Amino acid sequence: MNGMTDLQDKITNMVEQSYHDPKAFETFANDLLNLGITRLNLDTFNDEMSFYTSNLFVHKLIRMDLKEAKKNKPWTLGKMLEVDKLENAIKELDCGKMSVPEFHREMFSAGVIFCVVYLTFRKIYYMSQDGLFYLENY
Repeated sequence: MNGMTDLQDKITNMVEQSYHDPKAFETFANDLLNLGITRLNLDTFNDEMSFYTSNLFVHKLIRMDLKEAKKNKPWTLGKMLEVDKLENAIKELDCGKMSVPEFHREMFSAGVIFCVVYLTFRKIYYMSQDGLFYLENY
């Protein structure tokens, strides 16, 4: 295997592990940083994550846990960004009171269509379909 394939495999394993044993996002983010990943994107329509170093696209990964969750309980996209709903979901996730798939469902229903996580700067931009965004500093 080459170095890029090894890195992609490590990322895939980390994400798959988080399906079964979710850990704090900050720990996950630090693990990605240790691999050299500085940014990740999440497309909530496609349940797709993309991983980047500071100057290189590294990996694209379909979130099968989210696809399965959508099969079991249909998700509805909010028409506009509902900041209170999003903040509550973030709080519940951080307290361990909500699973990762449930957090993503709540985020989607709060109107979020895309997220950009800047790992180096510890910021997450949640972008909505009405052109608004919410910035979380973690």
